[in-house]
Amino acid sequence: MAPGVYTTTTTSTESDSYPSQGSAPAPRFLPPGTSVEKFQEFAASLRQAVGKENLQIITQDTALEDGDYLTVDCQTHDMHHLYDREEFVGSVLVHPRNVADIQAVVKLCNEFLVPVWTFSKGHNIGYGGAAPRVSGSLVMNLGTHMNRILEVNAEDCYCLVEPGVTYLQMQKYLDDNGLRDKVWLDSPELGYGSMIGNALDHGVGFTPYGDHWMMHCGMEVILANGEVVRTGMGAMQSPEGRKQAAQGVPPQDQHQNECWQLFPYGFGPINDGIFSQSNNAIVTKMGMWLMPAAPGITPFMVTYERDEDLEAVVDIIRPLRVNMVLQNAASLRHISLDASHYHPRTEYTDNPDMPLTEEQLDAAAKKVNLGRWVYIGAAYGPEPIRKAHLEITKREMTKVPGSRWFLLEDRKEEFSTLHCRADTMRGLPTWDELRWLN
Repeated sequence: MAPGVYTTTTTSTESDSYPSQGSAPAPRFLPPGTSVEKFQEFAASLRQAVGKENLQIITQDTALEDGDYLTVDCQTHDMHHLYDREEFVGSVLVHPRNVADIQAVVKLCNEFLVPVWTFSKGHNIGYGGAAPRVSGSLVMNLGTHMNRILEVNAEDCYCLVEPGVTYLQMQKYLDDNGLRDKVWLDSPELGYGSMIGNALDHGVGFTPYGDHWMMHCGMEVILANGEVVRTGMGAMQSPEGRKQAAQGVPPQDQHQNECWQLFPYGFGPINDGIFSQSNNAIVTKMGMWLMPAAPGITPFMVTYERDEDLEAVVDIIRPLRVNMVLQNAASLRHISLDASHYHPRTEYTDNPDMPLTEEQLDAAAKKVNLGRWVYIGAAYGPEPIRKAHLEITKREMTKVPGSRWFLLEDRKEEFSTLHCRADTMRGLPTWDELRWLN
């Protein structure tokens, strides 16, 4: 069992919103069907359950600051709100310290009929972030305290983490413990998000382990009634866990089945899926498979000159991907996206409010030496295996007239999209693709 890794960041301004004595202040938005008096009773119970330091009432005086992509400290609302900033704002923000805290909060929400919204880090920017779906909800930040790396097993290639563990945190752990030559992480471009949150939202990365939900193995969840459930092999106690149960140790603290992260199915029905992209439970632990470190990797890029090439390109990619010649998650991008990686919009047009014209798109593709469509992938494995994959891939993917094939040594320009993606295809988080926002 690897030692737990904690971050020490605290994120509460509750001292300004909950006085040391007396009733809680009125929130900016009350939970549906809840009076001020009932809310004050609810808040007092919450304070007893989780402590004043882990409770923030979102009042009229609470600043709703959007922040930016680098700080991402927006826990009260959607930083990229389409309508009013106050469209989706909770009544109270809670930072549970452990499973027992979550159970206590869920019990109170059932008692007072307050809707619950949870997030791991709130970094799913552009998809609502930390904002609750129902204004006035209790919003639970699982990542403030529950951010331990519980185990990393390099021999069996898995890890067990809590909701607050980010890809950057896991990457640092692998680096600090000399494990990068044994296992690789699979990360989306930006590594500051929660590993659990990304998998539950069906997020992807760029290695052969790019489907993060597919690569999870075993979950611990808290149901709406507060009951703790472990899925897969975790549902069967280990001998030590059975002894602990007989001694009254709660399920979340019992020794786990040693096969929990090795085999995803267990006995009986598979119920993991009902806890992804859903509000059926609160996920407190998840196992994730790590990719065995590849003996080698050869990134490549293919460009296509015309928009009309898309249909032919997709028809080529499909059988290659289905037959696993293309080993990692397929990524086919338009020049309007990749051009922004190289230069700000002002380099391509004088009109900031209109889409680029066909002529401007052609000029942009020529300026950065790409095409209308760009495919970036990689071959993995020992050199003979990579050579065989690349021979087939190059032969098939350059059948489209005007297509061009590039390897890393062919692209020496600054901010190359191929070099940037070469890192993520090794499982390394990167900030480079924030250049898209230029």
